[in-house]
Amino acid sequence: MGKREVLWSAGFYLAGGTGLALQLGHRISEDLDFFSERDFDPEATAHKIAGILPVQVQSVSEGTLHLICNKTRVSLLHYPYKVVFPFLCFEGCPVADYRDIAAMKLFAVGQRGFRKDFVDLYFSLCKSLSLDELKQIIDRKCVNVRYNWVHLVRSLGYFADAEKDPMPELVTPHGPRKMTLEEWEEVKRFFLGLQEKALSEMRHHGVCPKGVEASKRPEGKKSRRKKL
Repeated sequence: MGKREVLWSAGFYLAGGTGLALQLGHRISEDLDFFSERDFDPEATAHKIAGILPVQVQSVSEGTLHLICNKTRVSLLHYPYKVVFPFLCFEGCPVADYRDIAAMKLFAVGQRGFRKDFVDLYFSLCKSLSLDELKQIIDRKCVNVRYNWVHLVRSLGYFADAEKDPMPELVTPHGPRKMTLEEWEEVKRFFLGLQEKALSEMRHHGVCPKGVEASKRPEGKKSRRKKL
């Protein structure tokens, strides 16, 4: 069994920052994050891969396998949520559509929210994808699975953990460069504006709990949807 077959036979597909960057070309991403709706045996999978490629196993736990292969971090994760859109193909590898990845990024923001997750979600939403459309995608991904939409919307305004992370490296017409603080502040204003609008609409329809308010908007110009 070849290196591709080990992953594809188990239903793995590429997503995460690299899967998104292949489609949007917005930033440098070197880690490879593979997901599968199917449950898998991490130890057996690590053994199969080690028989084909020179890898170092970093950690193994239920539904999770982290490896280093040719100095690249590779993660294999059980992700039991439906893939909504058809896969793209890159060099024979199934790649999740950017809209599926955007939904995954919103869940990531709701859990811990790395700076790169906010940036990835920002560029996804700038590609003609609205927050309402993202909710519809999540509804389709989470069939028979309950999730807290209010929590996800509130998470769009929590940046304390993200601001401990390094700035991502953006791809520009003049070559790669670090995101500037001004650009990061624009990303924050963008999400706070989305959050404020979404919570206001939920209050209007009586689906937002009392006492839930939008996060405080940082000083600066009102954000408009635009690419950095």
